[in-house]
Amino acid sequence: GYTQEELETYFGERIDEMSPDFGGREALLTKIKQWYNGYSWDTKNFVYNPFSILGFFDKRSFENFWFETGTPTFLLKTLNREKQYNLDNIRSTALTFGSFELGNITPEALLFQTGYLTLKAVDKRGVYTLSYPNLEVKDSLLQYLLAEYSHESLTYVSPRVVTMLEALEAHQVDEFVNTLNSLFASIPYQIFIAHVEAYYHSVTFLALSLMGSFVQVEASQAKGRPDAVVHTDDCIYVMEFKLDENAEAAMQQIKERGYTKPYLHLGKPVKAVGINFNSSKKEVDQWLEEKV
Repeated sequence: GYTQEELETYFGERIDEMSPDFGGREALLTKIKQWYNGYSWDTKNFVYNPFSILGFFDKRSFENFWFETGTPTFLLKTLNREKQYNLDNIRSTALTFGSFELGNITPEALLFQTGYLTLKAVDKRGVYTLSYPNLEVKDSLLQYLLAEYSHESLTYVSPRVVTMLEALEAHQVDEFVNTLNSLFASIPYQIFIAHVEAYYHSVTFLALSLMGSFVQVEASQAKGRPDAVVHTDDCIYVMEFKLDENAEAAMQQIKERGYTKPYLHLGKPVKAVGINFNSSKKEVDQWLEEKV
């Protein structure tokens, strides 16, 4: 990969040329780092993906070039079999990276070897923290995983996630729920029933995570954590999801634990949204919305 020095030295002329269109040189370098930097094998040195960097300077726009490297079918099947979908900040030891037998390889080792996760830090006990290297890879894997878990075509996954976000921006929680239900509808009934909680949690988590950096999934708070907090330009949605209970229970938890309080001072309307998923119907069957 390219180091920071190599990027600025060998692509310096192109960076200077493009800077005015991206808010200046420093703003452009920061965004390039967020999108394409982050690969590390020692937690100290981080490099850029050459394939993506060349694609960026050729297209002159921030795009997901990782998709062009091929679909990681074996990886997706492995993660589905292990029912893993939350891959941010995984902790593991060095023994994980010594497993190279395909029949006995751990998902963490496979993700590391294929570049979907990279080393971010190591503590004094030799425990490593693995995470997505950058926005490009995170977006790619989340889309692949959502398609895999929802049994939906990759070409339909991204538009549906965009529709969910647009619905909340238009204050249409009903449309948000309808689109979420459309993702569950694609899952074969017999497969879904065999792994109800895994499919329910995975599809919900992945869809919300793909909505962007303005979405906090399981945002940590002093009295627990809401399942999701979605920030739009003119509203903040604090969401709690229940499985085979009712929307009233979800709304009550938001109120009792004060999930909306950290967001009341931000100058935007705050709405509490309680949602219940019915596993026998394979859909959200109840939802409540209250302005705080």
